[in-house]
Amino acid sequence: MGDFFEAAMKRKKVNMQYCLRKEGRKTGRCLCLVHPKTGQRTMRPAFDENCRLLAKEIPEEAFKGTVVKNVWMRKWVVLNAYACYGEDGLLESALDAAEIQKANVCFHLSSFELVRKFKGKRMAECLRRECVKIVMGNEDEVTEYGNGDFEKGLELLNANVDVVVATLGERGLVALETNRQMGVTRRIEQRAFTPPMKIVDTTGAGDALTSGFMYGILRRKPLERCCEIGCLTGAAVCTVFGAEIDENGWMFVYDRMFTLGERDLAGFTKRNDSAFAKLARGSAKAVRSELLECFEVIEKWKRGIVYYGSARLKPETEIYIKSKELSRRLAELFGNVTTWTGGGPGMMEAASLGAKEAGKIVAGIRIAREAGTSVKSTKQSYLDSDKEVYCRYLAPRKVALTDAGVRKTKKDRTAYIFLPGGLGTMDEFFELFTLVQLKKLGSEHKVPIILVNYDGFYDCLLTFIQTMIEQGTAGEQDIQFITCLKTNDEVVDFLKSFYNL
Repeated sequence: MGDFFEAAMKRKKVNMQYCLRKEGRKTGRCLCLVHPKTGQRTMRPAFDENCRLLAKEIPEEAFKGTVVKNVWMRKWVVLNAYACYGEDGLLESALDAAEIQKANVCFHLSSFELVRKFKGKRMAECLRRECVKIVMGNEDEVTEYGNGDFEKGLELLNANVDVVVATLGERGLVALETNRQMGVTRRIEQRAFTPPMKIVDTTGAGDALTSGFMYGILRRKPLERCCEIGCLTGAAVCTVFGAEIDENGWMFVYDRMFTLGERDLAGFTKRNDSAFAKLARGSAKAVRSELLECFEVIEKWKRGIVYYGSARLKPETEIYIKSKELSRRLAELFGNVTTWTGGGPGMMEAASLGAKEAGKIVAGIRIAREAGTSVKSTKQSYLDSDKEVYCRYLAPRKVALTDAGVRKTKKDRTAYIFLPGGLGTMDEFFELFTLVQLKKLGSEHKVPIILVNYDGFYDCLLTFIQTMIEQGTAGEQDIQFITCLKTNDEVVDFLKSFYNL
């Protein structure tokens, strides 16, 4: 079993640095029985007493972890109740190590038999530790903790920890979250999801749910979102034999997380996603993956002002200096609004640095090559690592930058700012031009689209557009959205008036 586990972890590129091997000893066996029609399973592990992790063998450095600014600010350790076995205080030593490293702990009840055996003193003392913030378990385990009463079990568990999550199988989960300072507890009931693929094996559903839930916790998602992601991953793993989500399962998870938004899942299940998955190969699969990554960054840092412009203009040029100053002023004017760019040199760098000087959030959707230069090789460091996405393909970058400027509500303050640019800038401008024409952008909440016409840079573009109108290839109404302004003062005054700032 140990060899199988280690091989599976390495296949998924999991860091096995602290996996302790004890050669010449068997790690145990596991019998798992799966119902051929329902996919429900029962299992019984048989561990070898000669192969146990001892308290003295816990490597303290393994609990150091990594804190990533603005992604996860606290380290987390997941401990399960199997650590209660043994007489050398393995569980207590693990909790001590977590406290020393100032890590939070998610404690998993693991088995109703373990709860029955250790709930008296061992688990109670564990839950009273300051570092234990989350307790997870299934319905049977929570019921056992409440001496046969599920709701009582939730109440007892929640008495000491901030969050309790109880999984309910095909009914979803229940979570309690308590704000100790305000003395308020709220209850979340998340229904289970039914994937379009057949349920064949529930093995690993609990662990997959825990993984999805902790993914949300690490990224500081609201508890409702963590519960949703957990139920998605828990459902996805039930569509395959074994405990590893396959490609179709991940597509189900990603579609629900990013693509469908608030739409009901019933509409999703009617689609033939197995056939769709077969088409998602090669570049199409890569584009999809990059786009989802872009959407996640936008979801985290929110929409705002999107700047376009040439990657070729240098910091010593007058246009660069003016653009940087404009970005600084608009960042101060808009307040807590993210500045978005393509993350490259030139105008993108100027806009980013200007907003950073104002102390505001700056993010970027980057492409591997910009104006003939490898962006990664230039080691540009003006974007924080958690506020950038690298794309190999242009399509996801273009879609993402457009999305970063969309106004979803009347309260949103966004804008598209076109600084002097070349072919790529024109490509993005005419894409927005077309989206407005087709009423795909700004039809519900108008978004300012501004050409910054420093020294008449865009005069020739305006002449070309007028020629199209005169020749009948474009309509007069199609260009009403274009605002052409010559100076920074004009841009600032226009946006002040537009948003009543």
